[in-house]
Amino acid sequence: MLSKIERAIKEFKKKQNPKVIGVTAFFVFGLVTLLMMNSINIYGREKQENTDTNNRNMYEIITSVNNIDVLVTKVKITKTSEYNLPVLSKIMAEASRAKDNLSALPVNQSALNNVSKFFTQVISFSEVLIAKEANLDEKDYKNIDKIGEVADRLNETLA
Repeated sequence: MLSKIERAIKEFKKKQNPKVIGVTAFFVFGLVTLLMMNSINIYGREKQENTDTNNRNMYEIITSVNNIDVLVTKVKITKTSEYNLPVLSKIMAEASRAKDNLSALPVNQSALNNVSKFFTQVISFSEVLIAKEANLDEKDYKNIDKIGEVADRLNETLA
């Protein structure tokens, strides 16, 4: 089998001009080299885009946790439903944004289960308080304090 291929190559070389074969080989080598370089470049750009997206998601999570912490402090300070309603809505939006960004990270989601659970609880608790028209009692303020404490710990962990 190998000898048949060798004979076919020798016959082809005899029929063709050596300069044409050399130019053709050079052209094919150059084309293959350019295609390989382009593939490597595309791979590098895609990898960088993925890294940038993951970094942006992580940054957004950190920002949302910081914002939740600040907004929880506002709720504890204002203590009036008129001011707390929009703040609770913002807390819910920040927790939702953080949860979305968390789910977009390429990490085993079971490893982030507690963090995701925290964001879900913040969303649910905010919905309940908004439904009560932000008329908060002592129990609600204690839960808000706990949310603030967890947000502080999460900030320290993420930073």
